[in-house]
Amino acid sequence: MKSLLLEPPNVFPATSAGRPVQANAVGESSLNWSERPGKGSPHALRWSWTGRGELDFEVPLGFVPWRGATGDNKVATFSFWVYCQNAMNGQLRFSFGRGDSVDCWFDFRLGFTGWRTAWVAFERDMKGTPHPEMDRIRVSVVGGPATGEVLFDCILPSALLDRRYPDQDEQVPFVNEEAARKGAGMIPLVYYWSRLPAPPSWEPAQAADCEAEIEQICERLDGILLDVDATDQPSFESIFEQAAQWGFDEKTATARPTVWQSILF
Repeated sequence: MKSLLLEPPNVFPATSAGRPVQANAVGESSLNWSERPGKGSPHALRWSWTGRGELDFEVPLGFVPWRGATGDNKVATFSFWVYCQNAMNGQLRFSFGRGDSVDCWFDFRLGFTGWRTAWVAFERDMKGTPHPEMDRIRVSVVGGPATGEVLFDCILPSALLDRRYPDQDEQVPFVNEEAARKGAGMIPLVYYWSRLPAPPSWEPAQAADCEAEIEQICERLDGILLDVDATDQPSFESIFEQAAQWGFDEKTATARPTVWQSILF
């Protein structure tokens, strides 16, 4: 099959005015529905290629340029889920444009099995310059096998998303690179830590070698928690005298605050 008309919410959960999306298998490729459920659809969209092929979506993206510091913190972001039954080399190239022209693009690394997702901001993460009138998404294989197939689901052509949320991983290490360089956020740091070399192996200490140290720690804790001189403890009378200084009213249980507002907030 070379073409499919995708009615939202199948594959495309939301499009401009809920319009159907025309999907075309170009060149040596084919397009059909998979028996495997998608991440949000009853059936994922299967794209197979046996040579130089492309997957083409005719859909108005609805891209909105970022308004900068004068606006909110949301940026136009492209999102999708993709499934690989078998790991393969190469990358999927996602290109966005008007008609036959290409305005911007990015590469998504393969080499995995199962489902993977990506959230890629048009203006920050992609190459090229996005245009508000973009109406086409093209998918091609770069440096990959001559024959293969992938499944797609939950494609969002352009969604406004907080610019802090999309993060890099093994498939899209270029996403939000500035936050990763500054160490801003937990996810970029997790990706950074995952790529550090493994620490040298070490042998755990034997229990017998630690008995003296553990015994010393226990003795010190006992001294702190249990060795209390009762004569050093304040009497109830002195405690009541201290409480009286705060002006508690037994009927209303109110008093002046124990800490100032500037300390609380």
